[in-house]
Amino acid sequence: MEKEINIDYIGVVKENNGSYTYEQIGIQKSRELSTMLDAMCKNSNRTVLEMHDCFTAHFGVKPKTAYDCCLPYDYDSSYIGYVCLPEMMTIEQYRQGKQEVAEKARREFEDRAKNSPFVTSFSQEQVEREISNRVANWDKNLKEKFYREAARYIQAVDFTTTTESIKKNSRVRMLSHEHIGWTTIKHKISDDLIITINTNFGYGASSYFMFNVCYKGIDLLPYALLVKYYYAGIAEIMRCTRSYRADRNNWALAMDFVSKVGNEAKAGELSFVRNWLKDEIDEMITRLYAINENPKGVLDDVKGRPIDLQGLCCIRTAYSNELEQIKAYPDEMPIIFKASKLTTALDLIDKLQIAGEIYEPALEAAHKIKDINRLFAPELEKWIARLLAKMEGLKQELQQPQEQLSLIQEVLGSHHNEISNIYEANNNPNKSMSKTTEEYRKTHPDFVELEQERDKLVDRINNINSRIRDYNTFTATLQKCYQRIDDKVLMCA
Repeated sequence: MEKEINIDYIGVVKENNGSYTYEQIGIQKSRELSTMLDAMCKNSNRTVLEMHDCFTAHFGVKPKTAYDCCLPYDYDSSYIGYVCLPEMMTIEQYRQGKQEVAEKARREFEDRAKNSPFVTSFSQEQVEREISNRVANWDKNLKEKFYREAARYIQAVDFTTTTESIKKNSRVRMLSHEHIGWTTIKHKISDDLIITINTNFGYGASSYFMFNVCYKGIDLLPYALLVKYYYAGIAEIMRCTRSYRADRNNWALAMDFVSKVGNEAKAGELSFVRNWLKDEIDEMITRLYAINENPKGVLDDVKGRPIDLQGLCCIRTAYSNELEQIKAYPDEMPIIFKASKLTTALDLIDKLQIAGEIYEPALEAAHKIKDINRLFAPELEKWIARLLAKMEGLKQELQQPQEQLSLIQEVLGSHHNEISNIYEANNNPNKSMSKTTEEYRKTHPDFVELEQERDKLVDRINNINSRIRDYNTFTATLQKCYQRIDDKVLMCA
C-alpha cells in the first residue's frame, strides 16, 4: 500500500550541505497499542473496561486532553473538532449501564406478554438469552466507539510527537502540518527567503491551502497565471505564489517547489528573484498584448487549455455553460474576455511597483498595463453603447410576440371555459378533465392550432428574454471594467 503524507510520514524541506531537498520522515507509530486495542475490540471475551486499562497503561492517568489535528479527515471536510481523549467510564458506570440494558430487555418481555393476545409468557431461557444478546451488543458498540476515538487520538499523538522531534533538527526548514482552521506559519528557509504557509483546513468549501515565497521583501507572484488560463483568481494571484486545493497530497507539490526555489535562490542570489519576475512579467505582458490584438484567437486557445500546474485551485478551464455562451455569442464573448483580462491586470500595478525596487522592468510593465487600458477605454465605451442598443432592439422585438400571445391566450380562455362546461355537464366520475380536454381537441382543430401557436410564441419570448438577460450581464461586466479603468488609470493621467 502506498504511503501517505502526514499519515505514514511527515514531509520536510531540509538543508543538506548548502542545498535544499524535499524529504519524507517516517512517523513513529504506536503499532503495538493499536494492534492490542483492535484485537480486544474484536474479542467478545474482552470488555470495554479492559480496553480502557490498556489505553491508560500506555498514556498514563493524565494524558494530554486535546490535539489540534485534522487527521484522519480530509482537509475540505466540515465541522472537524479537536482530537480529544476517548470517553471512558468507571466500573460503577459500566455495571449500571449493563444493568439498565438488562432491565430494559426484561421489561420489554413482560410488556409483550401482558399486551399480546397470543403469548402469555416467555420461558426463562428465552428471556435470559435475549438479555445476554442485548448486553453483548451494548458492550460491542461501546468497544467499537472507544476504538474509533482511541485510534484517532493515537494517530494525533504519533503525528504530534514526530513533529516535535523533527522541529528540534536545525536543518529542517519547513514541515507539513495538520492544524485545523486559520493558520499562518512563516518558515525561514534562509536569511533572504521566507515561505509563508496560510491554511484553513476543516471548513468545507471555505478551506484553503496557500503559500507565498518572499525573497528580500519581494513577493514572488505568479503574474502569468492571470492571462495564461481562461480563469485565474486575481485575489489568490495577489496573495500568494501558489494556491493549492485543500488536499493532503498537495503538501508534496508545495515542498518540492519550495526546495527548488530554495536552491535557485541559493545559487543565484538576487538574480534568482529577477529571473522569476522577468519570466512571469514578460509572459503576462506578451499575452496581454496578444489578447488586446486578437481576443477571439486567444480565447479559442485558452478556453480548454489543460492545466499544467497540478493541484492549483486559482486557475481553471471554461465550464460547459461558458463554452456554450462562447459559441452563442461569437462577437460579444471575446470582447468580454479581453476587457476582463486587461482591466484585472490593473490590480497588479501596486505589486509591480514594489517589485520595481529590485527589478526595474516591473515599473515599465506597470506603465504598459496602464497604457493598454487607457487606449482600450474608447473601444470599451463603444461596446457598452452597442450592447445597450442590442438590448433595446430585443425589447422592441419582444412587443409583437407578447401582443400576439395575449390575443391567443384570450381565445384559448374561451375554449377552456367551454371544456369546463362540458366536463361539469357530463357528470361522469370516470372521466377526468384531461380526458375531456383530449376529446375536445379531436373535434376542434382550431383549438389545437392555437395551442401550437401559443407554444411557439412562448418559446420565442423566452429566447428573447434569455438574450436580454445575457446582454444585460455583458453590459454590467463591461461597465465594471470601464469603471476600473477610470478609477485606476484615467484619474492618474
